[in-house]
Amino acid sequence: EYASEVISEIPFGYINKQICGCGLTTVALENKISAIVAVPTVYLATNKALQYPNNRCDYEILNVWGDTTDKQISEYVNKTKVIKIMCTYDALHKVEHLLVLGRCRLIIDECNELRKLYKSNRRDAAVNLFRIAEQYKDIVSFISATPLDIKYLPNWVSEIPQIQMKWLHTVKSRPILFQRTYPFKSLINEILKPLNESNSLTVTNKTFSSVIVFINSVEKIKEIIKTSELKIEECGIICGDSLKNDLKISGIKRYNPGDKCKYLFVTSSGFCGIDLYMDNAMTVIVSNTSKNWQMVDMLTDLKQAVSRQRDKKNPNYGSYIYIYNQSIFEKTEEDLLEDLEKVKLAI
Repeated sequence: EYASEVISEIPFGYINKQICGCGLTTVALENKISAIVAVPTVYLATNKALQYPNNRCDYEILNVWGDTTDKQISEYVNKTKVIKIMCTYDALHKVEHLLVLGRCRLIIDECNELRKLYKSNRRDAAVNLFRIAEQYKDIVSFISATPLDIKYLPNWVSEIPQIQMKWLHTVKSRPILFQRTYPFKSLINEILKPLNESNSLTVTNKTFSSVIVFINSVEKIKEIIKTSELKIEECGIICGDSLKNDLKISGIKRYNPGDKCKYLFVTSSGFCGIDLYMDNAMTVIVSNTSKNWQMVDMLTDLKQAVSRQRDKKNPNYGSYIYIYNQSIFEKTEEDLLEDLEKVKLAI
């Protein structure tokens, strides 16, 4: 069921772990090998680090990102026998010297997110990460349950071991499908408003008292909270850590592990890697295919979002509500190619 049952060390190479939540990152954080685990977001680094020390492991984990100073890193390294650092992709250069000294091995977690960096203003972070990883390719591990095809990565990545994990005991997540013309209206009228009017809601024999809602639009979340007349103190949000988003979510508290909230909203920055433990919560994923920035990718983001709920005591574990429209999928191949030609001509 978990990686720690069969391995005590993560192998080197490009790893397709296939299953989210299998505990592979946990192996890296809890074994006796010093490691730097590079992750895409500050929230993911914090989410993992706050779980330690625990009853399995007494290690203290250092988070490293933009605000972390060289002095803080030095003080931690000098007092720690086994180094465990959770580092954002952007800040990997701050701890590169530990790789030079051979004190740590390098693990690049959620490596599927590197593609998004190339399309954002964080492109330099991805370029720098690959530079460092290539220099230490004999001690690097790329990890993802939804990895990119290596043809989209630097050529040297294809030269390191390619590893695919196979699992004998897996539980398939079961969707409750809501195909709707207007997914956001469905979320409001069929889920949020009814839940707001009572302490619980039952959908297809599944009863829940709170929800984890995945929507890839910060502006839309605020609009939905207002339209559904939700109490702001019962809401939380996980989204990108930026001043721009701070302004957009004004009034909605950023969710921290352990916070109590009835309505937790998560954007794409929360899809990968984080652990959510919410008893009796139902995961709700909203995909609006008419809006590119609000779509949930069927192969990557959907798989990641479904796996964020980690509380196996939750009676709704392994179930989720998927609200979607299908307009873009109903077009024929000829129609899609015709649209593509129009875009090409316009460009």
